[in-house]
Amino acid sequence: MGPLFKSIAEIWKSLTTGQRVTLAGTGMLTAALVGLVVWWSQKPSLSLLYGGLDTSEAAKISDELRDQKIPFEIGNGGKAIRSAFRAAV
Repeated sequence: MGPLFKSIAEIWKSLTTGQRVTLAGTGMLTAALVGLVVWWSQKPSLSLLYGGLDTSEAAKISDELRDQKIPFEIGNGGKAIRSAFRAAV
C-alpha cells in the first residue's frame, strides 16, 4: 500500500460510525449531483420550431423529425413542435 492509502486508512479508522456514515452519504450525494448536472447539461435546448399547427400537420412533421432522429417535443395540445433543430426561414 502506498503512503497516501495508509494515511486515508488511518483517518478512516479514527472516525466514529456516525462520521463514517456522514462522510459516505456526502460522497454519494456529491456523486449523484455531479451525475444530475452531467445529464442535464447534455439534454438539448429545445425552442419553437413550428406553432399553430393542426394535428395532421404536426403528425407529418413529427414523423419526419423522428425518421431523421432529430430530438423534438410536441406541446400546446399538439399544435406546437419544439426542437433543437432550426428551420430555414
